[in-house]
Amino acid sequence: MNDVDSDDEFLARLSAVVDSERDDVPRELSDFARAALAWSVVDEQLADLVETEEATVRSTDSVTTAVFAVSSCEIAVTLRGGVLVGQISPLEDDVGVAVSVEVETLGGLQPAEVDDLGRFRSTGVELPFRVRVVVPGEPSGVTPWITH
Repeated sequence: MNDVDSDDEFLARLSAVVDSERDDVPRELSDFARAALAWSVVDEQLADLVETEEATVRSTDSVTTAVFAVSSCEIAVTLRGGVLVGQISPLEDDVGVAVSVEVETLGGLQPAEVDDLGRFRSTGVELPFRVRVVVPGEPSGVTPWITH
């Protein structure tokens, strides 16, 4: 066989492999991987899970509650029916409402306004999600992905 025939044969085999049927990566898995890598910031602190509780209310509505320690505070979150409510405590007087919270889902990132008592609320939240907290003067903190 000469070099031209070998190259043609190689390209034919390569084309056959590329054109062959293959299992595609599920879209949900690709979206989850992109979301996980999108916020890989070196100086963020991963929040420690303090406690978690999952309950079923009237067997139709799942409720997930978790408490995380991050920076100098704790974040308590409860997800029920697509509504995430949470509270940051203790919220120091000198920090006040300058603390910022963002809720990240596979659908994207949405800010949640924090009131002067450290409470926040976000709608349209589905599993998996995670919460990012920025306390002025400290590294930002993020919870792990909450999946159930």
